[in-house]
Amino acid sequence: MLVLALHISAKTTFSQENQTDSGLYYQPFPELLNTIVIEEIVSNNAATLEHKSSDNLDNILERSPNITMIKRGGYAFEPIVNGLRGGQATITIDGMRMFGACTDKMDPVTSYVTSNNLSEVEIGHGAGVTKYGSNLNAGLNLSTAKAQFSDSLKTQGVLNFGLGSAAREYNAGFNVNVGSRNWAVKLNGTKRKANSYRAGNGKQIDFTQYQKENIGTNLRFKAGKKTILEAKYIYDNAFDIGYAALPMDVSSAESNIAQLSAHFYALLPIVEKVTISGYANRINHVMDDTKRPPEMVTMHMDMPGSSETKGLFTNISLQPNEKNSIEFRADYYHNYLFAEMIMYPENAPSMYMVTWPGINRNSFGFFGAYTKNFARGIDFNASFRYDVTNTQLLDSTGMKQLQVFNWGDEIYFEHRPISGQVELGKKWSKKLSCTIGSGYAERVPTASEMYGYYLFNPLDGYDYVGTPDIKKERAWNVSSSSEYSNHKTRINVTGNYQYIQDFIYGVIESSLWQMTIDANGTKLYTNIEFAHLVSLNGNWTNQWTKKIRTNISATYLHGTKHNGLPLPQIAPLTSTINIEYLHNGWQFQLDVNSALAQNRIDTEFIELPSQGWAVTNVRLAKTVLLKKERKLSIQTGIENLFDNAYYQHLDWAKIQRPGINFYGAVNYSF
Repeated sequence: MLVLALHISAKTTFSQENQTDSGLYYQPFPELLNTIVIEEIVSNNAATLEHKSSDNLDNILERSPNITMIKRGGYAFEPIVNGLRGGQATITIDGMRMFGACTDKMDPVTSYVTSNNLSEVEIGHGAGVTKYGSNLNAGLNLSTAKAQFSDSLKTQGVLNFGLGSAAREYNAGFNVNVGSRNWAVKLNGTKRKANSYRAGNGKQIDFTQYQKENIGTNLRFKAGKKTILEAKYIYDNAFDIGYAALPMDVSSAESNIAQLSAHFYALLPIVEKVTISGYANRINHVMDDTKRPPEMVTMHMDMPGSSETKGLFTNISLQPNEKNSIEFRADYYHNYLFAEMIMYPENAPSMYMVTWPGINRNSFGFFGAYTKNFARGIDFNASFRYDVTNTQLLDSTGMKQLQVFNWGDEIYFEHRPISGQVELGKKWSKKLSCTIGSGYAERVPTASEMYGYYLFNPLDGYDYVGTPDIKKERAWNVSSSSEYSNHKTRINVTGNYQYIQDFIYGVIESSLWQMTIDANGTKLYTNIEFAHLVSLNGNWTNQWTKKIRTNISATYLHGTKHNGLPLPQIAPLTSTINIEYLHNGWQFQLDVNSALAQNRIDTEFIELPSQGWAVTNVRLAKTVLLKKERKLSIQTGIENLFDNAYYQHLDWAKIQRPGINFYGAVNYSF
């Protein structure tokens, strides 16, 4: 794997990018984004060691103050952005829509790429967040690494190997870039294997093992002074994946992701850039219980699922003058989901059921954004999105199953979500700036919320059934951020409030029998009246000397349903303290991550309280310059230094996290 540096910016800025690959200057529409930048370490300066080079993407995302993760095992954590999850937040790869193939959410989109594939992760909020799809003011866009051109034929690369003790894991990878003046190719690969890890009390947590193979390539070609053609492909295959908090594991989770794009620069005086892109991705996911001991398997079953997505989009960036920017995006995607269950009762014929009954979705969307830079440090941003989305069933078996609910012929529905955001920023001085914004957003119900058929949730012990005519969620939001910075200190505080109408929630339906053996009952996805959601983030960074820097961040979420009960699965107050020290090319870091107890729980969801926890990590790195621009980097450290036994509130079944972990990684760059 590539040697990586993680820069988590709590700063919300009107960020602009210089694109010089075509020899032209390009300024896309400024968006309000927190960005995790994943990049090669090219010098021995104060790159943060908050993660190790062997970290997978889950561990990197989890350290963002805007993201909390649902953990069901040792792999494929489900990201939650500012308390929003599932269909409430949009997750894309280079603007491509992609949907997991597991009815139990065991394969979020983030599980099908590695940090080696990526250059950065945009954590969206505010104006511009609906660029890639309808959502409730939250989204992630995973940007893949691009092949780099060079004035002369040049080859660069990185080789990586790392070990970790807690799960007796290893990872190996490479990243090679070959570039010339008119063409460039980047190729990267990753191989990871982790066994079931040991928790802080010395106990092995069974069914947390996994293996993963990933390869990605990016090809770019200059078809003229103003045109770049680009092709990318990622193959990801994870297998033998354990899920300690679930009754089943995963034998295989495989994806193929492909995209072809054409980028046109400076076509007209005011047209800065036009991108036309087509893409396709396919996921095959197989749940499996054959490696569980007989006493854990009430009845053997197979649960395969598949997801196919194809799409097109075009982006147009306009720059009428230095103070005004306009962006348009038109997009279309088609997604098909199918999942089934084959049950093998002892001494009886097998049984068959369709859990995602051939769900077919087509969506057309239009996005527009405008930014205006006024005098006296005032910036104005506005965005708008409108979609037409139709969803229908194509599987005859699934249609017959749903007829037991007397839903008639309700197999086709159309939704037209709309959203709009406005934001105003003011730079009061060289040191102080602030932003305030407000907006309205709607989102389309997910496939499971509409047509899911007896989807078992082991967290609350209920089977879930979709409601085809369920309403869209609608949210009004208000957000603000303030920042103070000078040459040594940066302080940032952000806050967001959402009032979500027709909030989608599982409600017990006593008239329906459960399908799963020993389940507590059946719940229907239902619109409850409303819910409130508040998120607060704070960050303080101080450069005490050239050698010493500290960073402190904290995140607080508060959610309440219409009946006054808390929203389920809301993380408590969490904080991170980092101390970095540099000396003679050595980098040392001490970090303490902690959370308070969470006693605000949703009793209707059968949620349990969780205890507070704190974990200390120490990290050390050294880069040695070799001949001819070659480098050797060494990273080592101890995670969970005091071997604490702990779990986080969103960890299903209170499965404990890894105990003390000694790790090391060697990276050779050339």
